[in-house]
Amino acid sequence: MSSLFNFGFTSRTNKSKVEFSDSEASKVEEFTSEEPEGSKAGSSGESSRTVELGQYGETSAASSKSVSLGAEGLDLGSKDSGPKQPDLASYPQIKVGGKNRSFNKAWYNQFTWLEYSVSNDAAFCYSCRIFPSVLGHKERNFTENGVNQWKKAIEKFRKHSESESHKTSFSRWQHYLQGLTEGSITSKISAHHSQEVKSNWAYLTQISQIIIFLARQGLALRGDNENVDSLNRGNFLELCSLIADVNPAFGERIKAMPLNATYLSAEIQNELLNATAEIIREQIAEEVNSAGLATIIVDESKDTSSKEQISICLRYADYKEAEGYILHEEFLDFHEADDLDAKSLSDQILREVGKLGLRNVDIVGQCYDGASFMSGHVNGVQARLKEHFPNAQYVHCHAHRLNVVLVDICKNVSTAGDFFVLLEALNVFMTRSLVHKVFVNFQQRDKARVKELVRLSDTRWVCRYQSLSTLRTRYRYVVEVLEYFCDSQDTKRDPKLVVEARGLLNQVMSVSFVTHLEVLMTLLSHSQALSETLQASDTNLGNAVTMINTVLSIVEETRASGWPDLVQGITQICEENNIPTMPQPKRRRKQREFEDSFLMSPTGHRNQPEGESSADILDDLRVNIFLPILDAFKSEMTRRFSVSNIAIMRGVDGLLSPSSVNFLKHDAVGPFVDLYADSLDVDNRLLKAEMAMARQIILNDNEQKDPGTSEPPGRNITHSFSSMEKLIPFANLPNLRKATQLALTLPVSSAVCERSISAMKYIRNYLRSTMSNQRLSDLGVIYVSGGGSKELQKKSCGGGEEVFPAREENKDSTLLSSESTKPKGKIVYSLLTVDSRVSCNMIPDSCIVKLKGSQSKCGRMYLPVLPFLC
Repeated sequence: MSSLFNFGFTSRTNKSKVEFSDSEASKVEEFTSEEPEGSKAGSSGESSRTVELGQYGETSAASSKSVSLGAEGLDLGSKDSGPKQPDLASYPQIKVGGKNRSFNKAWYNQFTWLEYSVSNDAAFCYSCRIFPSVLGHKERNFTENGVNQWKKAIEKFRKHSESESHKTSFSRWQHYLQGLTEGSITSKISAHHSQEVKSNWAYLTQISQIIIFLARQGLALRGDNENVDSLNRGNFLELCSLIADVNPAFGERIKAMPLNATYLSAEIQNELLNATAEIIREQIAEEVNSAGLATIIVDESKDTSSKEQISICLRYADYKEAEGYILHEEFLDFHEADDLDAKSLSDQILREVGKLGLRNVDIVGQCYDGASFMSGHVNGVQARLKEHFPNAQYVHCHAHRLNVVLVDICKNVSTAGDFFVLLEALNVFMTRSLVHKVFVNFQQRDKARVKELVRLSDTRWVCRYQSLSTLRTRYRYVVEVLEYFCDSQDTKRDPKLVVEARGLLNQVMSVSFVTHLEVLMTLLSHSQALSETLQASDTNLGNAVTMINTVLSIVEETRASGWPDLVQGITQICEENNIPTMPQPKRRRKQREFEDSFLMSPTGHRNQPEGESSADILDDLRVNIFLPILDAFKSEMTRRFSVSNIAIMRGVDGLLSPSSVNFLKHDAVGPFVDLYADSLDVDNRLLKAEMAMARQIILNDNEQKDPGTSEPPGRNITHSFSSMEKLIPFANLPNLRKATQLALTLPVSSAVCERSISAMKYIRNYLRSTMSNQRLSDLGVIYVSGGGSKELQKKSCGGGEEVFPAREENKDSTLLSSESTKPKGKIVYSLLTVDSRVSCNMIPDSCIVKLKGSQSKCGRMYLPVLPFLC
C-alpha cells in the first residue's frame, strides 16, 4: 500500500504494468491500440495524473496498485488509495446529437472528487461514494450507476458539487485527509494531554527543587506578608520570581495558572516537603531491611515553642561489595512528647519505628543518655523496649559519660570547680561592650589576630578546651585589660566596673590560677580528641575502646612524669606577666595595749615559716591541684567506662580493634556473641574456627607484603583491619561476618540525635515557632540528611524534559537540562491534588505513592511529581 499521505494515481500503457482484470485489460488495450504514434511517444507508456490536494494533502505519484476493482465490482478508488483518476490517451466516444463526446481528463483539475471507471466508461463522486452523508441522501448517478452522458457534463458536476449531501461528504473526506497528515482529533487530544502532563510535571518539579533547596539550607520558606504588593514575600516566592526572570517560560507558566491552583501555597509546600521526606525515609527503610540489624538512638530536648521534642534515629551497617560495611546514623523524625514518663516515650518510639515498615530486622541495641526514666532496667524505656526487642542491649551514650566524668571532677575537686566559676565570671566581664572594645584594640595594637574568649557551655564540658586555649594564648591581653580598668582615677569610669576588675585581676594574677589553666588544658586536650571520636557518625565501639584505653594510658603517664613539663609552662606564664612565685610576707600589725584590762590569754600573729621557696610552692600545687585532678579523672573514667557492658566492650574490641591483644580471639568475642545467641544464628564453635582461619590468613598476607620485616608475625596484624574487610566477602566465613556486622551496628553515642536537635533549634527558631510539628519533622529530615536530599534534588528533574527550554542565545542556563530529566530507573511518584487534566489512570499502579488528602473535589485527578530513581 502506498503512503497514507499520498494520493496520486497512474495508469500505465505498458501491459505488463497494468493491474486490471483480464476482461478489463482487453478493453484498455483497445483504447491504447488506437492511439497515434505521437501520442504514444508523448506518453512514453508512463504518463501519470496527479490529484492536487491543496492544504489538505500532498502531491505524489500513485502506486502501481491504484487501478483495482471497488467493493461493488467497479474499478474505482478505495478509502486508502483515494479517487481513481486514470490518465488515458483517449477515452471512449459516444455520439450525441451528431457529435462524438467522451470523458475529458481536464475535469480532474476542476473537480478533485471526480473519478472515472474505465470498465463502465462512467464518472463517479469519490467523496459521496466513500464518505456518504450522514443524512442518508445521496445521488445514485454519482455513487452507484455513474454518469456517462457527457453532454453538459460540467453543469451536472457543478450542480452535484453544490448539493448539501455532497458538501457534507466532501467535508468528511477533507477531515479524513487532514487527520492523516496532521493527526486525528483523538491523537491531537492525546498529544495535547501529554504536553500538558510534561508542562505540569516540569512546573511542579521546578517548585519542588526550590523547596528542597531552601529546606537543605535551613531557610524559612514563608514570609510575614505574602501579598502581591509586599516588598518581601518570603524566600520561596521571591526565589520563584527570580527564577521566572531567568527562565521566562517558567514565569509565563506561573501567570497562566489559575489563581486557585498556582501550587505556591503553604499546603502545597507541606505536601512537597512531606513527599521528599517520605522518599528519604523509604530509602533508609530499604537499607535497614537489607542490613537486617539496626539500633535505636533517642534523645529529647525542648524547642523554642517550649515543647518537648523526641529525636529518633537509626544506626545500621550497610554492606557494599567494593567498600565493605559502611556505617549509617540516620535521623528519622521529630515527635512531640506526650509525656516524659517511660511508658509514653517507649510507645512513641515503637510507633514511629513501626511506620518505617521494617521487615525481618533485628533491633540489637538502644542508646540514650543516663536519665533514670530512659536507662532504668526495671521500668525505664530500655526495659520496655526489651519486651519487644529482646536483643536490644542498652548502651549508655559514651559522649555523655565523658561529659559526666568532667562534671564529677569539678564536684570532687573543689579548686577545679572554683576555677571554672572564675572563668565564667571573667567571660561575662570581657563581653561587656566597653571592655570588649579595649580588649580588641590591645590585640590590634600589636597586630595580633583578634580572638574572642569563648563562652563556656553548660552541658558540653568537653568543649571547654577551646575556652581554655583562647585564654592561654591571650592571657597577657586579659591581664592588661583588667589593669586598665583597675585605675579608679578616671572619674568617668563606673566604680562597680573598677571593683569587679580589681577582684578578677587579683584572682587571675596568681600561681594557682595559672596552674589550673595548664593542668586542665592538658587534660581537656586529651578529652577533646576522645570526644570527637565518640561523636563521629562512622565510629564504632572498637575505636571507642581503643581511644578510651589510650587516654587512660596517657593520663597515667602524665601523672607519673608530666609534672616537670607543666612546671615549665607555668613558670613561663608567670615570668611573662610578672606573677610572683614566692610567698609575700604579710605586714605585722602593731600589738594592741590593754592598760585598764586584765590579760587572760596572749594575743598576736602566727609567725610564717622561714625559708619557704618557690619549689615548695610548686610542690604544694602538685599535691593540691595536679594530682587530685588527674586521680579524679582516672577514677571516674575507670568507673564509667569499664564496669558496665564489659562483655560487649571486650567483644567489640576483639572484632574491630586490630591493635588490641584480643583481636580475633574467641575468649573475648565468645561472651559477646552469646548475648545474641537467640537471634543472631551464629555457631560459637564455627566462629572460633573462622576467627583462627581469618587471623592466620591476614598474618600470611602481611608477611608476603613485607618479607623483609624483622617484627614478629603478630605485629603486622595491627594494619590488617582493611584486609579482613576484603577477606570476609569472598571467604566462606559467615559467622565471623555476622559477628563483625553486629559489632559495627552497636551504637557508641547519641551524637546524631544531638546534631538533629541542633538543627531543630536552627529550623524552628523564635521567628518560626508556630510551625507545625509535621513540617518541622520533614524539614529536619531534609536538612539533616544532607547528601541524600541533595541527590534527590538533582534527580527530581525527571519527566519534564525540554518543557521549559532555554533561550537560544543561552542554552547552558536552562534550569531543566535534558541530561537531568531522563529517567534511568524505576520512578516513584508522589501524587498531589491538582485541578488539571492529568488522571491517575495514566500512571502505573506499581509506581504510585499516594499522599494523604490527595482526592480533589472534582474527582480523582492527580499529577505525578518528584520522580525519584530508586
